Amino acid sequence: MLLFSFVFLSAVTVIGWGISAEKRQLPLQAWYPYDKYKSPAFELTYAYQVVAVNLSAAVNVSMDTLVTSCIAQCRCRLKILGLSLKTLCQNAIHTGQVGVYSLLKNQSF
Repeated sequence: MLLFSFVFLSAVTVIGWGISAEKRQLPLQAWYPYDKYKSPAFELTYAYQVVAVNLSAAVNVSMDTLVTSCIAQCRCRLKILGLSLKTLCQNAIHTGQVGVYSLLKNQSF
């Protein structure tokens, strides 16, 4: 839910930023090898910049989520390892008792 709200708010911000542009002003200033202020080129360049910023925001959110998920995964694995180490001695004693029992059974045959 938190991820969805973060993505939604970033998309709304970028779209609002794109809608509230000045007259014949691109959102990002950049050099293009054509006259970007002529009619079809301006609209295409404008749409390209808005889409590119939206995709960049999505990639940024995805990277943040990936790092957080990896940290959470490592934390869970370390907790499992800690629990396994706590019961290691108990398992070794139980395994030793099973080994002694099996030796006694084998000697009786």
